[in-house]
Amino acid sequence: VAAGGAAPPPAPNAAKSPASPAPPVPGKAAGPPPPVPNAGAATPTGTNSPASDEKAHFREVYAKYIETRKQCSEPVDGLTFEKLEATLIKTRDQVLAKHEGQSVRFTVYVKEGKAALKASPIR
Repeated sequence: VAAGGAAPPPAPNAAKSPASPAPPVPGKAAGPPPPVPNAGAATPTGTNSPASDEKAHFREVYAKYIETRKQCSEPVDGLTFEKLEATLIKTRDQVLAKHEGQSVRFTVYVKEGKAALKASPIR
């Protein structure tokens, strides 16, 4: 306490003790929500099985392939996930027999106005 009984003013950039969080303001977001466990997240051991990763990839490829075929005005009737999956597995096996790699990733693109698939080995 300085002479005269008054405390000196705090320094302009003095570190302050952490304040308690402000109460929520109605109509304003309180910040990001807490993380929600993801059904496709890694297992407690830290890895997903390769088969489940591949199945998820095949489902993504199927959704993109159907979407691209529709955009290209191609029919999608009768094109089930199971039929495309069989084609992807056959193609995967052929690619892995020819090229070194641990797995294959497929991309969907438009070739000459039609939906097409490209297989790429992943090392």
